[in-house]
Amino acid sequence: MFPVETTDDSGIGLGQVRPGAYLVTGGLPGGARIKTLRGERRASELRPGDPVLTRDNGYQPLRWTGRIVPGPVPGMTIRIRKGALGRGVPDRVLLVAPGQRFLVGGARLRHLLGLAEATVTATQLTGLKGVSALSDRPTAFVQLLFDRHELLLAEGAWTDSLLVTAEFLDQVPGATCDAPTCPLPPARPPVPPQLLQALLGDGRDNSP
Repeated sequence: MFPVETTDDSGIGLGQVRPGAYLVTGGLPGGARIKTLRGERRASELRPGDPVLTRDNGYQPLRWTGRIVPGPVPGMTIRIRKGALGRGVPDRVLLVAPGQRFLVGGARLRHLLGLAEATVTATQLTGLKGVSALSDRPTAFVQLLFDRHELLLAEGAWTDSLLVTAEFLDQVPGATCDAPTCPLPPARPPVPPQLLQALLGDGRDNSP
C-alpha cells in the first residue's frame, strides 16, 4: 500500500514525512511497547509482516511503518502518566502525538452517544488528571499501518493505527491506497467535541 524502500539507522521505514498540520496529528513513541504474537515489542522495532494484536481482528500483519517528524509547534507532545486512563492504563508513561486516538467506553458514553466504544485524541484527554501537553522540542513519532484502521495495544492502552484519509493521500508523495474501501473508515467513531466535557469533565474512568 505504501512502498518504503529505505530505512533509517534505527530501522524505521522512511520516506521521512515532514507533514502539514493535518498529518502531524497522530503517532506513538518509538519505545512504546506494542502487543504482538511474539510478545511486547517496541514500535520502532516492528517491521512489515509482523503480526500485531488488534481489538477487532486478532493478530494482523503490519503493512507499513514510518516516522512522522512534526514541525516546531509548542505542545506537540502529550504525556499520559501511568494509570491516567483508568484501571492501570497505560501501564507506564506514554508520550504521544496530540492527535493519537485512544479508545473510550462505559455507561456515560452509551448514554451520550448510544455507542459502546468511541475514540478521543490525546489532546482531548488533557482535561484528565495525569494527562498534559508538553512544549518540548519536536519529537519523531512512529506510525503503524494495516489493511484496515485498527485498534492496537500500546503500553496496555487501546490506541489507533494510522488512518488513511483523503488528506493523507493528497499530501504524502507516492502514497496510494488499494484497499476495497479507501479512504479507510475509522475503527471507531470519534467523540464529537461538544460532548467531550460531558464525557470526561470530572475525570471519571471511561476506559473500555
